Amino acid sequence: MAFNIDDEKAIVVELVSDLEGNANVQIELNETGWMSRVYIVDSGKYVFKFPRRSEVKDDYRSEVKIYYLLENQQLSIQVPKILWVSDKYEYIGYEGVVGSELRDIQNELDAETKIHIGITLGTFLKKLHSLELDGLERISLEDEILLLGQKYTNLQMALKELFSLNEISILNNFVKELFPTKIQSLGIEPVMCHGDIGYGNLIMKKDGFIGVIDFGDLGYYDASQDFCAIQDQVVLESALKSYGANDILNRKIALRASIIAFRDLEYNLKLGNKAKINTAIEEIKKNLTSGKYE
Repeated sequence: MAFNIDDEKAIVVELVSDLEGNANVQIELNETGWMSRVYIVDSGKYVFKFPRRSEVKDDYRSEVKIYYLLENQQLSIQVPKILWVSDKYEYIGYEGVVGSELRDIQNELDAETKIHIGITLGTFLKKLHSLELDGLERISLEDEILLLGQKYTNLQMALKELFSLNEISILNNFVKELFPTKIQSLGIEPVMCHGDIGYGNLIMKKDGFIGVIDFGDLGYYDASQDFCAIQDQVVLESALKSYGANDILNRKIALRASIIAFRDLEYNLKLGNKAKINTAIEEIKKNLTSGKYE
């Protein structure tokens, strides 16, 4: 059954009202995702997802499984708790993690807080990477290389307007030659990963505890996938120390971190998000200047 936005809002209000006995809830609709429409109730107290396409329901099945699995684990962080699942995965709803996204407060964080975040995150990822679930997507090195190539191809017209011929030559060589060679030489150790750990999916609660949200990209990746979007060096180093990282993992993280800007640029060009487009361009230029693509 396909719902329209009014239908979805009515479902959200009804379910929350049945739980709390209060129909006077504040609902924010987030339509920026390609996979789902997301309804955020009372600043994240509850969150509902409705799939944009039928195949997204398979991702919901995996997401529900991980939340149930994590309920029975002793964790260093808080994760959402599943409360509602429709029979045919036409929606899922969960108790959220209420607080501030780290991307909104990152400039306010002192060194002690960053170390706390890193230790907490590294401890959580060590636990998550030790768990197993059947039926999850497995991302091979060949998959990563192919996906990067596809996204880079989609960027060709934009890159010609943004970068010099010499810069484009360096980028071409990195995407087509250097990245595939280096990533294959480092190999892969697949573990169950969150898949999209970044400051948008890390929450600082008022009590100082950290939450991790949005397990929609859950799958088997190399462990470095869950560290490569952590840009603050203090947070990253603390996370890696508590995780027990070695030199190979550190090198994989640095390599995967260098391609994030391509993904972000392609995604935000589709959305027309000028601020994030400019951020991605600046990151690519910074990497060119520092020699990361050579």
